[in-house]
Amino acid sequence: MRIVSRATQCVARPLVLAVTLLGFANSLLAAVSTPFGVSYQVNVNGSGQNIPGDAANEPSLCLDPNNPNRIAIGWRQFDTTNSNFRQAGWGYSTDGGANWTLGGVLETNVFRSDPVLAADAAGQFYYLSLKISPVYACDLWKSTNGGMNWQLIGPAQGGDKAWMVIDRTTSPGRGNIYEDWDPAQPNTYSNRLFSRSVDLGATWLDPLAIPHTPEWGTLDVGPKGEVYLLGRTAGQFWMNRSLNVTNNAAAPSFDLTVLVNLGGSYPGIATSPINPEGLLGQPWIAVDKSSGPTRGNVYALCSTVTNSNPSQISFVRSTNAGTNWSAPIRINTDAAYTNAWHWFGTLGVAPNGRIDVCWYDTRSDPNNTFSELYYCF
Repeated sequence: MRIVSRATQCVARPLVLAVTLLGFANSLLAAVSTPFGVSYQVNVNGSGQNIPGDAANEPSLCLDPNNPNRIAIGWRQFDTTNSNFRQAGWGYSTDGGANWTLGGVLETNVFRSDPVLAADAAGQFYYLSLKISPVYACDLWKSTNGGMNWQLIGPAQGGDKAWMVIDRTTSPGRGNIYEDWDPAQPNTYSNRLFSRSVDLGATWLDPLAIPHTPEWGTLDVGPKGEVYLLGRTAGQFWMNRSLNVTNNAAAPSFDLTVLVNLGGSYPGIATSPINPEGLLGQPWIAVDKSSGPTRGNVYALCSTVTNSNPSQISFVRSTNAGTNWSAPIRINTDAAYTNAWHWFGTLGVAPNGRIDVCWYDTRSDPNNTFSELYYCF
């Protein structure tokens, strides 16, 4: 897979922090310049150069909210491209991503997957990692120095394709860590897929069921500390909200469950020529926590299958805390049908309320054998 960067033509092109995979092969290059910016390689050796022969995927990024120059990225580390054995790799930057240091792996020779990184309000980093033996279960690691070193906190419950978010608001839930995961693989908790830690990962609430048992979901925290979760069930998208999740003395409950129309169905796993061994993306949810007029808006996005495209980037918003949703918008602005794949769409909201979306896109290749990284806001 060859990935290059391209911004869409519908908007201006400010710098935005994104993480993706770059196919450098055996080159010593560790950066790629494009008309729209420079892509910096993260998994590099001590000289800042590409490491020939290895591979990394499923990256997850966090940065220090008090010092955005401090960034850490975790990924699935394959020491060779022909191996299925993966470890929990990581790297860190102290200058806003211009230069990277390879940290190594959390544990040598331990099979790990599905990394998710997040930062708390104090700038401490957390790394949620999946182990699959004897059952699918997660543990949580912590870094107090910007990702330079990690220490194991302990078990974090969880299972396959887990997700994590940390409350950085001023609500009573400030510092709480929330986690959800996928029921597909064997785990200790059956279909109980949501948990909370009120002590920065030291202990966890006995897992709770989520209405409609959503898969591959993501989480975000609203301005008042409320939690939103978006996942898929049988091709549909369901949003669940918890308002009382900030009450650390009581078990959370989901007060709102809504079917979200994203203009298409969820792409099937292992059915595309683009990523035959995995997903084409996850359902993404993000909440505006700015101080402006869009504060509290809830946004949802996913790569979807429609009658006119094998996969497109679809977006909706709610201005009333998830109760109602707008008509879906197609973010990729190429022709309505190009036989192209628009996949791994991701969503974020900047501190000033700007919405950022990036995705992989095959529109420039009729054979759909390589993707470009597109960005829009």
